Amino acid sequence: GDPVFYVYVQSMTVAAQQRKTAVTWLFVFGSAVVVLLTSLALIILTRSMVTRPLSALAVSAERLAQGKLDEPIDTSRNDELGGLARNFLNMRDAVSQTIGELELSNQELNQERMRLQAMVKALPDLILVVDDSGVCLEAMASGDEALLATPVSMMKGTPMTSIFPREAGEACLSLVRSTIETGKTMSLVFRVVGPRGPRWLEGRSSRISLRGDEPGTAIWISRDITESKRLEDSLRVAKEEAELANAQLRRLDDLKSAFLASVSHELRTPLTSFLGFAKLIAKNFHRHFRGQVEENSLLAKKADQIEDNLAIMAQEGDRLTRLINDVLDLNRISSGHMSWHDQIVAPHHAAAMAADSVSGMFEDKADVELMVHVPTDLPQLKIDPDRLLQVIINLLNNAAKFTHSGAVTLKAKLVDQGWLAFTVEDTGEGIPEHEALAIFDKFHQVERSDTLAANRKGAGLGLPICKEIVEHYGGKIWVESVAGQGSAFTFTLPVTPS
Repeated sequence: GDPVFYVYVQSMTVAAQQRKTAVTWLFVFGSAVVVLLTSLALIILTRSMVTRPLSALAVSAERLAQGKLDEPIDTSRNDELGGLARNFLNMRDAVSQTIGELELSNQELNQERMRLQAMVKALPDLILVVDDSGVCLEAMASGDEALLATPVSMMKGTPMTSIFPREAGEACLSLVRSTIETGKTMSLVFRVVGPRGPRWLEGRSSRISLRGDEPGTAIWISRDITESKRLEDSLRVAKEEAELANAQLRRLDDLKSAFLASVSHELRTPLTSFLGFAKLIAKNFHRHFRGQVEENSLLAKKADQIEDNLAIMAQEGDRLTRLINDVLDLNRISSGHMSWHDQIVAPHHAAAMAADSVSGMFEDKADVELMVHVPTDLPQLKIDPDRLLQVIINLLNNAAKFTHSGAVTLKAKLVDQGWLAFTVEDTGEGIPEHEALAIFDKFHQVERSDTLAANRKGAGLGLPICKEIVEHYGGKIWVESVAGQGSAFTFTLPVTPS
């Protein structure tokens, strides 16, 4: 059947115990060696993969801190240390770019500072930086520093009331305080007495800063304007003298106008009687005495001389009348006393009337033909018809006087936009080129300047009157001519808007 008990027998021998001890020590020593080798391997691996890269990054960071931005950084690793290295590289590039921008900005600031310094040196001004109490914080000046009693080198820390004479300094200080308070640029002109004697200065203030509780400061610029002040005073005196002289000239002009009006009246009255009697004598002589002397050749010759002399008297009387009228017209136009009676005028009607008025001159010149080419569909003019006729007739008269053969042509056409041009052409003597502008001067005649010279064909007032009339309406008048071949006088007038 089943056993009732067991019996265990433990037996130990010396040899077995020794083997057991040896195995135990072998296991302990082996484990220690394994642990040591594993630790050594871990240390070596950690040093090569972590410590050295971290040390390299630390060295790179230290060199970056020293400003060595060209230090190479190894970014070949793909682990966390590689990411950290790449961040270091990006930081280095950003710092390098920022430093470059700062250096460029610094260069620009230096250039701007140098330009400002050059500008300050070039300005003939005293420049102060002052606070709201008027104390000078900085002082700059160029050129002559003997303008004020206080040298520029001693102005820093000095109140404005000590830099400038007290009264002027207080005015300057008040202006600076107002500028700091309001921010407005203000100026002041004041007088000082310095080493160079009395001088006039212009001061100008402009606020620099006013932030929070920070006290405001201002730029104060003083400039010597003594010469400008003297010139201004001289100009004012000259202006007053010119105004006085102008007033005297106006009075003289009024006296001249009154004198001309009075003299012309005094001349015209007896001249009218003279012309009337000359024509009456010629008429009566021809009616009552001419037929009685035809049989006597000697008396007939004397009669011819008498009739010629009477004709000359009438002709010169008419000439003198025209001269008086021209002088009066020119005087009235120049003085602004001319009466203008503007109305709508058709150009072809005015041309026809002018041609009729001068037709008698061309009847005596068989070799000269008067031609009129003025279309009937030209725009109308708003003008004083008498003045328009005066201009056209004057030009036609001049052309008739100096044309001995050929033709005198009056024509008109529309030019540009809203302007009508009248032209009087002739085949007469022509005008030298150097006389083309001078002929519109008062009392000027071609190649002769003496108004009393013999054989003159006018007083030299017709063309100046024409010029005044044309320019009154905003037009222009000019001549184109070739000596010996003829002339073409043209004047323009504005047409009436439709």
